[in-house]
Amino acid sequence: MEYNQWFSRAFGFGDAWVYVIAMRPELLVAIDGQVHKMRAELVSDEGTRKTALMNRGYDPVPEAIRLYRLMLAP
Repeated sequence: MEYNQWFSRAFGFGDAWVYVIAMRPELLVAIDGQVHKMRAELVSDEGTRKTALMNRGYDPVPEAIRLYRLMLAP
C-alpha cells in the first residue's frame, strides 16, 4: 500500500512528491547554500532499485517504493 498525500498545517493536503516529480521532473535543489537545476529520473532497472533500497535498510524491498535519481539538468 502506498500513501499518496501529505498534510501540512501551513498548506493543508497535497499530493505525494513522487507524483509531483513524475509530472514535473525539473527541480531546483539547494545544496550547501547553492541552488542547482536538476532533473529527477525514475530508476527503471530493478536490480539497481533493489540494491539501493537494501542499502537503505529495506529487506525485503517493498514493490511499491519508487526510486528516483537526481541528475544535473542540461
